[in-house]
Amino acid sequence: MTVEAVLESKRAQLNGSTISAAEANNVRRKLPLDIDAVFLFDLMQRFPLSGTTWELPEAADKSGQGVQLQWLTPEQIADESLNAYPGISVVHAGFIPIGSCMLGSGDPYFLKFKGAGIRNPPLVRVPHDYASEGKPYPEEQIEIVSATLEDFFLDATIDP
Repeated sequence: MTVEAVLESKRAQLNGSTISAAEANNVRRKLPLDIDAVFLFDLMQRFPLSGTTWELPEAADKSGQGVQLQWLTPEQIADESLNAYPGISVVHAGFIPIGSCMLGSGDPYFLKFKGAGIRNPPLVRVPHDYASEGKPYPEEQIEIVSATLEDFFLDATIDP
């Protein structure tokens, strides 16, 4: 299956909103030029992801913690990337924020677009604990949640 095929199979359950081409282009212009996240913004235009809350049980989460993730809006993606930590400290390494933790930690979720297939990047959690102004984020502290976005969408359920 592809990411698109999995989302198509869950389309009736998706309860978020799509984004416009103008919103996608506006965010893409704000991100570092060496990150090619066209795939992400294409998905967000085609499927109502923004605002949708996804749950992944501990057993399916490679970090073992479990996930309750709310998909970000374009404005939230830009804000986490450019104005908040840990986003500021990882965006230049190719990480794009896509989700907010709804379990209480506040740790954001990112897709890694460098060093991975950009049509099926890994989903990771970036804990706030290791982010600090002016210092690179220690990549060994980044927690892999799903090896691919397709795996995440296959294993996760959508909150009604």
